[in-house]
Amino acid sequence: MFRALAAGWTGTRDWTPERLGARFSDREVPVIPLTDGLCGYEHESGVVYERRTVGAYVDSLRSSSKPEWFLTVRLREHFPELALEGGVPEYCLNARWRDARVSIGGDGTTTPIHAELAHNLLAVIRGEKELALFAPWQSHRLYFRPFSGAPHISPVDPYVLDARRFPRAASATPWRVLLRSGDVLFLPRGWWHAVRTNEMTVALSSWWADGMSSFVPRAASLYKRLRDLRT
Repeated sequence: MFRALAAGWTGTRDWTPERLGARFSDREVPVIPLTDGLCGYEHESGVVYERRTVGAYVDSLRSSSKPEWFLTVRLREHFPELALEGGVPEYCLNARWRDARVSIGGDGTTTPIHAELAHNLLAVIRGEKELALFAPWQSHRLYFRPFSGAPHISPVDPYVLDARRFPRAASATPWRVLLRSGDVLFLPRGWWHAVRTNEMTVALSSWWADGMSSFVPRAASLYKRLRDLRT
């Protein structure tokens, strides 16, 4: 983990929920509905999405004590302006495959335990996030379904390892990490993680793969398009 590394990124200095909400007020984007704070998904078709304008979404975060949705989208597709401002971290500047995602979330938003096929630099631009990390060798304890519509998502509750429903999960051992404004965490590919937002937060994920491993996320993207999966 790199403490306060992103604090020096001048391109993201104005990335606050309020300013992004005002700047892109009328832009419609996909958001994930939450159930008791947890992002929704379906094993057959992947992540569930609804459509909201950025302004309406940020207003909902301000006005509700419990967030109803979570915004996490690919920069190049939904916010190309931010892709230019955020730039590319030098760690992955020359990688053969790259992608980036911006997230705006409210207090209590939690992602399921999931893993990615590329390395990730997770930067908290504003706010605070808490992660539960599980090493790749704990995969069998997390009951993921490799041939489902959400093969990268575990059905195990990230904060309640229910031994009755998932006996193997009782022996899973998570590492806990707290990221505050400006902190950046390196997440190697294959590491399972759940992310809980502790206050209204803007975060930037920069994914990359190089060498032969760069073909893996490309193949996964093709697989998802063929099966019409939502991620």
